[in-house]
Amino acid sequence: MDIKKIVKPNILDCNAYIAGKPIEEVQKLLGLKDVIKLASNENPLGPSPKAVETIMHYVHSLNYYPDDANVRFKAALAGHWNLKPGNIFVGNGSMQLLELICKTFVGGGDEVVAGKPSFRVFYELVRAAGGNLVEVPLKNYVHDLPAMLKAITGRTKLVIICNPNNPTGTVVSHEEINEYLKNVPDHLITILDEAYIDFADNFRDPLDYLKTGKKLIILRSFSKIYGLAGLRLGYGITTEDVSDMIERARMPFTVSLLAQTAGISALKDEEFRLKTIENNNEVKALMYKRFEEMGLEYVPTQANFIAVNVKTDDLMVFNELLKEGVIVFAGTNTFMPGFLRVTIGTPSQAERFLKALEKVLSAHKTYIK
Repeated sequence: MDIKKIVKPNILDCNAYIAGKPIEEVQKLLGLKDVIKLASNENPLGPSPKAVETIMHYVHSLNYYPDDANVRFKAALAGHWNLKPGNIFVGNGSMQLLELICKTFVGGGDEVVAGKPSFRVFYELVRAAGGNLVEVPLKNYVHDLPAMLKAITGRTKLVIICNPNNPTGTVVSHEEINEYLKNVPDHLITILDEAYIDFADNFRDPLDYLKTGKKLIILRSFSKIYGLAGLRLGYGITTEDVSDMIERARMPFTVSLLAQTAGISALKDEEFRLKTIENNNEVKALMYKRFEEMGLEYVPTQANFIAVNVKTDDLMVFNELLKEGVIVFAGTNTFMPGFLRVTIGTPSQAERFLKALEKVLSAHKTYIK
């Protein structure tokens, strides 16, 4: 029997997520010992030390189920943002929260408006839920909020604004978001996916947007700024009625014991958060300078990655960099052919990537110094 005959038609339209290659896979595939990964925008400084300390304390309690209601974790988040616990819902990373939101609000024929290019997962989650994604091209690599407003119809259930945007690293201003919220219809929910917001110059208290009275969900992640990508931990901030509906669709025990407790401690690790931002700003400036010396166009970023135009086949450059022991992300996989998306690592990681990139491009004579 052809399995496609019993699969829902909308699933056939979906594609599996393409993640950055693991270090171990590249080592085994190419026989390399020293490999660095700059593909998935992970924190190059490691995890929050306070989170690690807490994990070691709770590791012997893994025989117990985690608190399904996430009481302590939600209380910590509520205290951090001066909100009520009812304003918060949590999950196994912000990607799982996006899936949960689509499961809650999107059905057959419903529309979701998003920018293009933006986080590729949006496209697959909407299709998997049976919805139709309405793609609005970015303007100068930034979300075009007026055009997104024009794309809204009576069938629109969600508008997703990834801010800073993945893969471009760009942001829309407070003024643009406020103007959008003034004009967006009341029949839909706007999602601000702020997984990278800690790296942005326009970091803002989410309460400012919630006060507008519009239906809004703000997503945050512990993966980037706190270095907890391997634990999978994210949360959403919204109104209590929206949070209640999402909680009804949630499966039990989606956030592990270690993730909950590590998240509580990470919120208190301001020293590590500031150290991560300082490193990001320092290395970003270094990469800008070297790209300019190589004559390469890049998109100025407000995140912990940079999209750089290599002016040739990005998949070829990606594969050649693998041979040099450097893992990046090919732009073709993020709807940006000709670009690489590169994590801003440590100074030594950046130097190694830049030297490898210059070597590859020189060999193919594709850039001018």
